[in-house]
Amino acid sequence: MIFVLSQWHTGTWTTINYLYRHDGVDGFQQVCAWGRHDHNHRIGPSLSVREHMGRNMVLHDHMDVASRRYAPMLAHLFPVVIPMRDPLASLITKVSREPDDPLDGYWSGWRHLVEVLGLGHVVPVDLDPDWPAVSRHCGLQPSGTMPPPTNVSARRALHAAYATRDVEALREGLGGAWGTLRRMEGHLRPLLEALGYRDLVWWS
Repeated sequence: MIFVLSQWHTGTWTTINYLYRHDGVDGFQQVCAWGRHDHNHRIGPSLSVREHMGRNMVLHDHMDVASRRYAPMLAHLFPVVIPMRDPLASLITKVSREPDDPLDGYWSGWRHLVEVLGLGHVVPVDLDPDWPAVSRHCGLQPSGTMPPPTNVSARRALHAAYATRDVEALREGLGGAWGTLRRMEGHLRPLLEALGYRDLVWWS
């Protein structure tokens, strides 16, 4: 099995689609569907825990308190893949798709993700990552084709401001979320720089 652990809106489905197209990968399952909450299955069949045994599947869960607790155990059993994306781009996707959704769980997801990055192969999906290396980490023969962007949001004013590095428009459009992200710079920036991110627009 292969375990994909992700923060919301960081390239989850791009990563899962890449892994799922490999020969020998024969299923997909949201771990959360094993009892924490329901989820729509976008790839492959929904299977019971018993049906998973003996299959080479892609498992996935989003980052929260529960997944932070069990991720170390799974990392001893399966290869772990962790998608990464500029947190500002992720935030823009979040507020564009779910404008009325509270952000408390989203922010805690970033804090928990930082604690588990060392458990797996981190894939900075917006930095032209080495996808064949992801395959090898998972014990797969590289597929030879790169995954297309998956589940792309409609373009909105915030996306344009991000593309042009318009800080004033981003600050106005994101409101208090802009300040919250800026306050997390000290927490996130060292890890992002280690992955190759440079001069992100929300950095001081």
